Amino acid sequence: MAIVDGLHAQVTTQHRAVSPAAATAQVVLRTRSKRAYACEVYPREAVSDLIDVAAVYAYVRAVPANKSSAVADASGNGLHIGYIGTTDSMGRQDDLHSAGGHFGGHGFDIVLVHRVADAPIRADIARDLVETFNPVLNDLLRGLEPGNNS
Repeated sequence: MAIVDGLHAQVTTQHRAVSPAAATAQVVLRTRSKRAYACEVYPREAVSDLIDVAAVYAYVRAVPANKSSAVADASGNGLHIGYIGTTDSMGRQDDLHSAGGHFGGHGFDIVLVHRVADAPIRADIARDLVETFNPVLNDLLRGLEPGNNS
């Protein structure tokens, strides 16, 4: 389980063949604290079906590995992480982001989902990921979502 070149193509190609709520791949995000989080990979349009899923999530876009050195994550090249958050309902959270136009123009068409039922654990994981990846939209959207601890 690692981030690979062509993840976006893999996600969009596999999404056509599976139900909208089915993850198409997995990646591992490794943080500076030496923790690793296995995440399910979904095309953006599929996460609205994840109503009952409590999770730490990240909105991302795939980037060519050889051009991502400035935004490389701790797992390897291939993703630009734009926003990390927590929720007790991934589907409702995606609806809130869509209604608010939070990611318009950023090209975040992939969502990473790390399922965690316990809210304090979600908050801890989100803090760890934000400290490592420093997504720019976390600062811009801080406070807009009730209960979001990222």
